[in-house]
Amino acid sequence: MGKALQEAGAAATVTYDNRGGRAIGLAQFSNGSKGDPNALMVMGAVMLGGIITGKPPVDLSKVTPIARLTSEYNRL
Repeated sequence: MGKALQEAGAAATVTYDNRGGRAIGLAQFSNGSKGDPNALMVMGAVMLGGIITGKPPVDLSKVTPIARLTSEYNRL
């Protein structure tokens, strides 16, 4: 995604910061990116599970979804 943003001229540079721990990364992103109009987070269904089961202090109401790029199929 970073390469595509650069090739399209939408970003001059791209920095990656991979955070593990389900919803822990959401809190770090939300708190660390306040006021940054260029911050972008990519997440998967595992984060939603962490939010539902873990009840973290930060949820998706603190961020603004802009696109759905893929679907994840889960099987129990």
